Amino acid sequence: LVYKVGLCISLWDIVQVEESFISDVDGAYHVSVTFRFACFRPSIDEVLLGTVKSCSKSGIRVSLNFFDDIYIPADKMRHPSRFDYEQDCWIWEYDYEGETAELRIDKQDTIRFRVVEEIWRDPNPDGEKNPVESGPDASATSTMNALNNEQLSPSTPYALIGSVVADGLGVTCWWVN
Repeated sequence: LVYKVGLCISLWDIVQVEESFISDVDGAYHVSVTFRFACFRPSIDEVLLGTVKSCSKSGIRVSLNFFDDIYIPADKMRHPSRFDYEQDCWIWEYDYEGETAELRIDKQDTIRFRVVEEIWRDPNPDGEKNPVESGPDASATSTMNALNNEQLSPSTPYALIGSVVADGLGVTCWWVN
């Protein structure tokens, strides 16, 4: 991960290799190299497809297989939704012409979500002490507090906050037909 750049997925190419030298202090061999990486950093409002990794009362955690620090907090779920403690799943109580259908979000479901916020934490020991949020909901410190208490590890340098509050978002099988 490169702070404020993205998650480095693969080396794209090596642009330049400069002369090498041996350090007088420790005898280490140093080479200055300029290179390019393919990085993952989705845009705010970008729609992604992932897999539900876990559910809790504070929201759901989503995985893209190569990146697992994606959270959809309870306030970013379809309304009205509720958490079912017995089955560890979220249920959207969809109302259509007076009939209510319970549409579930279970572990391992494929889910489509919109990125609404990104959270950066400087991994350097003398870096920033507070996480940096960006996006339309950057002032939503309640989201951060809920995630800090329940899901977001203090050592997580980069996380995404998602939302399923729009037609076409949520479990993909909801929108078939």
